[in-house]
Amino acid sequence: MAARIRPLAQPGGICVSEPVYQMVRSRAHVKAQALGAQSFKNVNAPLAVYALAASEWETARPKPRRKRLLWAALASLLVGAAVILLNRGAILAWVALTAPRYLGHHIQQKIGFAQTSDGVRVAYATTGQGPAIVQVLGWATHIEGGFFSPLYDATGLLPLSSQHHLFVRYDGRGFGLSDRNITDFSLDARVRDIEAVVSALHLDRVGLYALSAGGPAAIAYVARHPERVSRLVLAGTAASPGPLQSENRNRLARMLPIYETDWETPAVTNVMVEWLDPRVGDIDRRVLGEFLRRSGSGPAVAGFMRAQLEIDVSEQARKISVPTLVVHGRDDHAVPIEAGRALAALIPNVRFEIVEGGHPEGTGSTPEVRARIIKFFDEDSGVPVAAAPE
Repeated sequence: MAARIRPLAQPGGICVSEPVYQMVRSRAHVKAQALGAQSFKNVNAPLAVYALAASEWETARPKPRRKRLLWAALASLLVGAAVILLNRGAILAWVALTAPRYLGHHIQQKIGFAQTSDGVRVAYATTGQGPAIVQVLGWATHIEGGFFSPLYDATGLLPLSSQHHLFVRYDGRGFGLSDRNITDFSLDARVRDIEAVVSALHLDRVGLYALSAGGPAAIAYVARHPERVSRLVLAGTAASPGPLQSENRNRLARMLPIYETDWETPAVTNVMVEWLDPRVGDIDRRVLGEFLRRSGSGPAVAGFMRAQLEIDVSEQARKISVPTLVVHGRDDHAVPIEAGRALAALIPNVRFEIVEGGHPEGTGSTPEVRARIIKFFDEDSGVPVAAAPE
């Protein structure tokens, strides 16, 4: 465990786990900075980590200095030269994953934890203030270091939605900073995750924005709690696996045992990336594969997908009474556009829009699509304003 925690410390700094911190916290000369819950390889649940500091130590997380920025610039030049001489794809992917940690980000999020009715701890993050929008992601999430985190979503939906909304994201059970050692990924369990987050933030009414595998849970939540939801956006999702997706479903089912045992192998996660979008380039494949590995373990991915293949919310979709926007990419590979049309046909009072390209909020997402989604939420002027909790 010490070997896994050590890389979090700056040169000259000391990082410790919760038990060690409790042993030394009473010493007057020792000061500590909480780094929050951290996820580690082969460790089921996130662990609280603290950076210790005393009078003779430097602070574990010093503020950026000019010298540090100069070194970062020099490193960028060296990397540029290495791109010409070495593996271009691998180097650029490394830069894409590493540079944001040095450059920083202007969006500050607040992280909290909610307890579900079945005792699972779910991590959530809030940014901005205004009418509340809750983003429902199915899997492959990490609110601190994932694809939709402030660290990497500098130009995506996160900054746009946080301008005039309280934007809420969460890691579903088994993924990210939420409890990892989970086996129940049923539809009821996923709805409990949403219920816990909404309750923890004391939100009376929210807009729901559901992506891909998060769609069924959002649909079921709206059917159960129509009075709690103002508007619903469903992007690149379906009501059920269905016969229209039989080829993709069968291919995914064959891969699940491999995901369960060899998820940490880049070649295995690359297969998942290519299944999601076969046209993705080499750099994006490496970057997205890293995000997949960060998000959760092989057993969690396999367990989630097995449950997903059995979920059908067609009946719940017919009961939706709130204004709903269904957005689907014309060339979405993982969830074909026919599935989006079938979903839209089930929902009363629905607006169905087709966007060019693949998944409407994937690597090919455009500012126009994101602006269209936020505009739909803004059409409901009766949503009470909610501010991020202190």
